[in-house]
Amino acid sequence: MVPTGDKRAKTGGEALGAWVERSGRTMPDGTLTLAAARGLVPAVMRRYDEGQRAATESATPEQIKAAELRERARRLQDQAKALEGDQVTFGQVAETWIAGKRRTVKASTWRSWRSQLDVHLLPHLGHVPLAELDHAAIDAFVRDREQLPKRDEDGKPIEGERALSVTMVGALLVRARAILSFACRPTEAGGFGLAANPAKYVEGPRDDRPTDEQIFTPAEIVALAAALARGAHRDEEGIMRAGGQHAREDARLMRRADDARDAAAVLLGGFCGLRRGELVGLRWGDVSFTDARLQVVRSVDLGKIVKPKSGKGRAVPMPQQVADGLIALERARKAHAASLGIEPALGDDDPVLGTALGDLMDPSALLRRVKRAAKAIGLKPLGLHRLRHSYVTAAREAFSVDLVQRFAGHADQRTAARYAHARAGDDVSDRMSEHLARQIEQTAVKAT
Repeated sequence: MVPTGDKRAKTGGEALGAWVERSGRTMPDGTLTLAAARGLVPAVMRRYDEGQRAATESATPEQIKAAELRERARRLQDQAKALEGDQVTFGQVAETWIAGKRRTVKASTWRSWRSQLDVHLLPHLGHVPLAELDHAAIDAFVRDREQLPKRDEDGKPIEGERALSVTMVGALLVRARAILSFACRPTEAGGFGLAANPAKYVEGPRDDRPTDEQIFTPAEIVALAAALARGAHRDEEGIMRAGGQHAREDARLMRRADDARDAAAVLLGGFCGLRRGELVGLRWGDVSFTDARLQVVRSVDLGKIVKPKSGKGRAVPMPQQVADGLIALERARKAHAASLGIEPALGDDDPVLGTALGDLMDPSALLRRVKRAAKAIGLKPLGLHRLRHSYVTAAREAFSVDLVQRFAGHADQRTAARYAHARAGDDVSDRMSEHLARQIEQTAVKAT
């Protein structure tokens, strides 16, 4: 950081009091700037995961067996304490549960659960003996998290604002239920023999907001994509726009291509229902303009290629609105590549939402740009996953539940059924295009 007004300050950089983010990658003492450090985080996490995997792969069978036996001995010790009447705590059960999940869920999911334990569950419930944990204690925890106030920079509560969203509080309750369900397993099955799950009948938080405040309408999705395509998110941060008069031609073309990419990402999420990792993992070879469909066969989790959440691939109808966005992206990438004298990264194995050189996109940075663009045109700053909810909400008005389940990649039909019932039919891509066009026309949004 450097003092505000310093010539070394980064244009549009983050400010902290009388200080502002410095331009460049390093400070005079050699430490990294905020932007440079953020850029290194995904690479460091990926390198750590690769090191962990390499260590496991290089271990001898005897070493792996010894590690498994040590883990089993630790669990047996906890179970023995339970049988002897010792005060096994919720925290001990939670640690055993999360350790067992390390190899069965995606790395990003595991880290999210680990964070929920460390920040919320363990500080409040970790010390409570399992035998003393009842419905009232879990209910009190949920209500406390619901009312937790958001605080300003001075630590003072902000009136009317909550620190945790309804979704997050619900996720904490789901996690507590899972841990206590694990505790209910018999000791011979790896559990702790808890008689009943005290979280089973605890009511989760209710989201009283109207449905239209939790999703984007088709017209809003189109408006948001258009705002990104013209660089509205750059205006919001005071960053030079894609067509800035002082920008070099190749820099202008690069920004236009990146803006077209962000617009395509919004259309893919809002009109095809792709998840965050599926957006990053989509390749040009997965796109068929002839058949008007996408093949969703992979996801990206912390830089690693994994299967989609459902565990299998799926074909998704591609509405004309999405096809137009991808064609615009293709043209912008070709124009940028021509200005640099290189081949455009449009091969079958290149990521659709990648960089000019075919590298993977940073989904966290995309989320920030989407929220800035939404704010710039007066839309609610919803997350990327709300685009998927918006898609399912629109799709259920045109297709049957089983089709919505197939297109969205829901493993359980009950998930799709939450969005109600609708008609079934053929020519799904055309029908979806027409359905979206009607809704866009009916609920047109003028970007300001």
